[in-house]
Amino acid sequence: MPETDHSTASEILPSAGVLLANRLRSWREQRGIPIKRASVELGVSAATWDHWEKGRRFPSMDDLNLLAQYLHLPPCLLLCPFQHSQCGYCPKKTVKS
Repeated sequence: MPETDHSTASEILPSAGVLLANRLRSWREQRGIPIKRASVELGVSAATWDHWEKGRRFPSMDDLNLLAQYLHLPPCLLLCPFQHSQCGYCPKKTVKS
């Protein structure tokens, strides 16, 4: 009898908090934007942004939408475990601010 992989999705896919933290940090670092500047431009404290990037806190739905607009990304891309080019659920366009 062949072995079956009994891994659950939570064991295979990173959590939404981890995905968001990694994407926020990556986006900011690729653009050379300090946390202080990003937080001021978004209208949150630097501590809040830092907590999001470190996965200590998760933004509210309103803050997720603001982040998506600020980053010019579809909101689902912030949380989707797939590469954007592989995602069949989110629109393949950026958010207009």
